[in-house]
Amino acid sequence: MEKELFRVHMFVEDEFPAALLSFRDVVAKLRIGAGRNIDLKARHQELEDILKDIDGAMAIKANVEKTIELVNSSIRNKLTERSIESQRRLQQAVWVLTRLSVLL
Repeated sequence: MEKELFRVHMFVEDEFPAALLSFRDVVAKLRIGAGRNIDLKARHQELEDILKDIDGAMAIKANVEKTIELVNSSIRNKLTERSIESQRRLQQAVWVLTRLSVLL
């Protein structure tokens, strides 16, 4: 899980902001009417790279969510096991105390 979270952090810190800044640059140029000065072939490749990065981020997100669900399930199962064990011990203690009270 730590590995997946680290990958998400690295992606967000290193890759995604650069892609968004590049895209923001294109949008800013279009807004001021400088669209004809944009090299569309280079920007096309950048936009494809951004889409690949977003797809990668979504895959990482799905993996992290799945990992978190598995961890939660494991924790719930362990707590259930411990609860059952605690109940069994409590029943034994009540039985012992009941027997002792009868003897006394």
